Amino acid sequence: MATNRSDNHVNAPTTDFQTNAGFQSDSRPRGPVQTGNRVSRRRVNRRRGRRRRGAAMVEFAIVAPLLFFFFFAAFEFCRVSMIRHTVDNAVYEGCRKAIVPGGTASDARAAANHVLGTLGLQKATVNVSPGTINNQTPELTMTIEVSLDANTFVPPQFTGGRKIIRTLTMKRETANL
Repeated sequence: MATNRSDNHVNAPTTDFQTNAGFQSDSRPRGPVQTGNRVSRRRVNRRRGRRRRGAAMVEFAIVAPLLFFFFFAAFEFCRVSMIRHTVDNAVYEGCRKAIVPGGTASDARAAANHVLGTLGLQKATVNVSPGTINNQTPELTMTIEVSLDANTFVPPQFTGGRKIIRTLTMKRETANL
């Protein structure tokens, strides 16, 4: 048994695999490792880490496109849901602006376009029926049509020309004079 002079322990016994048998730059064990009463037959393989890194790259190359696809698909579904809710809100606000006494069809269109503008929606068609609103108009119908082709981040061939169409009919309020 040899003594290890690099340790602070005096006369600490060392095993054969702890000596530098020609490997001065590396003090890792090359042979069986003794832990307690058991001897492990494991050898340290330096190339194993590099091979595992390559396998991780291949796995990432396979999984990453699917992960990004599902992330952006979820993002687009949320965007379409926001568009639907914005169109619902715009048709309500526009119709509400026109049913009050003194409201006009142009006021209704302006209110609806203002709400649609909060999300930056393009190519929206706003129709108010009847076109002329007076005190004898019993009810008002507003229709808003928004094309998904112009308002989503995916190419138009994926939306298939779909449109979000919302129609709301409200009774006109009358002034009690």
